[in-house]
Amino acid sequence: TRGDKVVSATDGEVKSVMPYWGWGKTVIIKSPDGSFFLYAGNEEILVNVGDRVTPGMEIARLGVSPQGGGAKLYFCIQGTKGQYIDPEKYFSRSQA
Repeated sequence: TRGDKVVSATDGEVKSVMPYWGWGKTVIIKSPDGSFFLYAGNEEILVNVGDRVTPGMEIARLGVSPQGGGAKLYFCIQGTKGQYIDPEKYFSRSQA
């Protein structure tokens, strides 16, 4: 729902806060293992470049998707070699 909290899924450092064409306001966080976490579709950003975040920390408020269809969070994880990683596999690996 528009205005819902968007929270970080990882520890890390905010590397980018910007509008991203077609995705709305975007936050990119670099995790300790070098992976990048992207959160897009936000209406309000609550962090700045250089901020340190922890899992569950509020980083943004969800907005209405620029692509239509209401509020949507776009989330992806990109590994150190540029490959996209299935979040379920990433977190099951990190819990092992």
